[in-house]
Order: sequence, then C-alpha cells, then structure tokens
Amino acid sequence: MLNPLRYLARLVNCREASRLLSQAQEKRLARRERMRLWFHIRRCVACQRYQRQLAFLRAAGRRFRM
Repeated sequence: MLNPLRYLARLVNCREASRLLSQAQEKRLARRERMRLWFHIRRCVACQRYQRQLAFLRAAGRRFRM
C-alpha cells in the first residue's frame, strides 16, 4: 500500500514547487495547491531553502519600499 504522504509529495516536483512558491508571493494559492506544496516542502531541503530565500527577499523589499 502506498503511503498517502509520499504520494502527495510526489505530485509536486521541485520545478513545480518553485513555481508555486513564486505564485504564492503574488496571490493566495488554492487549498489543494497549498497542501501539495506543503507536503513537498516538508520532504525537500532544497525547496525549504528556496522558500526561506523568497521570504528574506520579500522582507528586504518591504523595508526598502518608498
């Protein structure tokens, strides 16, 4: 039997995750997309790092906004 968490994590690859993370900066993702992304990020160190980088850049942008 396939583990449901592993199945959901496989639905999103890193390329798709980076696209979804970028989209999430602009608009709220649909619930299904958020869940798929969350499961992928829980298992992928590279995407966790990318998520932190985006958050850092967003915060830096807010500080320097005129």
